[in-house]
Amino acid sequence: MSNKLKQETIINKIKIIIEEYGFFDVNDVEASYSPSLNGGRLSQLMEEFNVDGGIVNIYDPQNNNLNPIDSFEANYDELPLKELEYVLKLAEKWKEYMDV
Repeated sequence: MSNKLKQETIINKIKIIIEEYGFFDVNDVEASYSPSLNGGRLSQLMEEFNVDGGIVNIYDPQNNNLNPIDSFEANYDELPLKELEYVLKLAEKWKEYMDV
């Protein structure tokens, strides 16, 4: 399976779960980390997840303030495949929590 096809399959699975169980964030599922969009000087972490993508919070690791300095919306296809696979695991965990 090509990476593009694998990416589309994972995104579809995430969307199906969120359509049925609603949006969630990293705190709802006690994620061990937040999926990252980049490896630059600023950390861009997707921390809220909805049907079309998520909210990415931007942090400055050199700043002691734990609050994001900015945020933006991103589509799931902007995430690296490894991070996308992790979002699917988080969505599956969300489904388990909601099924209880």
